[in-house]
Amino acid sequence: MDTVFLNLIDSILEERESFNHIWFANDHTTPPQFSYQVNFPRLELVFKGEYMNQLEDGEYGIRDINLMLGDALYIPPNCWNKPNWIQSVRY
Repeated sequence: MDTVFLNLIDSILEERESFNHIWFANDHTTPPQFSYQVNFPRLELVFKGEYMNQLEDGEYGIRDINLMLGDALYIPPNCWNKPNWIQSVRY
């Protein structure tokens, strides 16, 4: 299973020269209801579509963000994000 993910990420990175935007989540406020918070780090890469999220970015507080093709979201351990699954996305 690890090689499947490794090959997928490797092929995507070879096609792109760089990421458009990398977002970083924080955990200084109480997570909203129905958000995802786990004790391990997560990296979410957008391969297709639009990935709408709510997160705390540390600088502006809780924000609504739209990740597009070429964007990434890094969520450190014990931090949170709250996806909005309205749009079709492949990540």
